[in-house]
Amino acid sequence: MQSSPRIPSRLDSASVAQYYDTTNDWIPGWTEQAERWNGRLAMVGLVISVATEALVGHSVFATTLAQWLGLR
Repeated sequence: MQSSPRIPSRLDSASVAQYYDTTNDWIPGWTEQAERWNGRLAMVGLVISVATEALVGHSVFATTLAQWLGLR
């Protein structure tokens, strides 16, 4: 009986790197990917806050800040 050829359990990083782009990976720490995700999530938050203020008709942020500071 012939044995089948041995298949490696892991691929070397060079062969994986040519097919896999790590630009959008969620990598913790001070990395380029983390900065990219922070920027994306900040823009999502900004869009949500602008949309909320447009729907409500006044500045939710300014009203809340004025209440916290005791100006209203």
